[in-house]
Amino acid sequence: MLKQVYFSIIVFVLMMSGLLVEGSTLSTKNSEVTKLLKLEKSFLNNVPFSRLRQIGKSSAVNNLLFWQGSSNIFKYTDERISKMPEPSGGKEWQCFSEAIYFEARGESVKGQFAVAEVILNRVDSKRFPNSICKVVAQGTKKGRRHNCQFSYNCDGLTERIRNKAAYSVSKKVAKIMMGNEPRSITYGALYYHAKFVRPKWSRNLKRTATIGLHHFYIDN
Repeated sequence: MLKQVYFSIIVFVLMMSGLLVEGSTLSTKNSEVTKLLKLEKSFLNNVPFSRLRQIGKSSAVNNLLFWQGSSNIFKYTDERISKMPEPSGGKEWQCFSEAIYFEARGESVKGQFAVAEVILNRVDSKRFPNSICKVVAQGTKKGRRHNCQFSYNCDGLTERIRNKAAYSVSKKVAKIMMGNEPRSITYGALYYHAKFVRPKWSRNLKRTATIGLHHFYIDN
């Protein structure tokens, strides 16, 4: 409602600006300005004070991409990851590591953590399978190309880990995230896609972040 009020004000300002330009005398201009100010005051008087106080305040997760302007520094740098010992783990960790590698190995470390967050958010959601391996394999049994949840599983290509250094990073990211690391960069995202495409399903979702080559979303 507040946005609609201000939109009306802006439209009216633009309309009145045109009238002022066309005006031939100073008195006419002053008269139109007076009318404009009165109308603006009338609009504002109809807006509850509690709503006016919200202007300029952060609306947290409801504010699209609000984290982009944050001064918080992501703590996992390339240097920090490189100094970590090579991890190991079970089947869930292996599924996790491979998913991060194939989905985001060309991303920054932060981009890989972002993809990892989505996978774990899905595990915790009742709308998706309850294990990492099941989440990343969802839809692959249908047998149709490009019809699964994570594209590397159904793109028709043989998946081989060729970049050992990149895979090492993905394994470390997986290990960290499985250790209950806070998920703080995608704000609960359950979906993502590459920036160079615009799938139809994304139009009904709310974007929470853009990190590297991916947009991240939650249900609207």
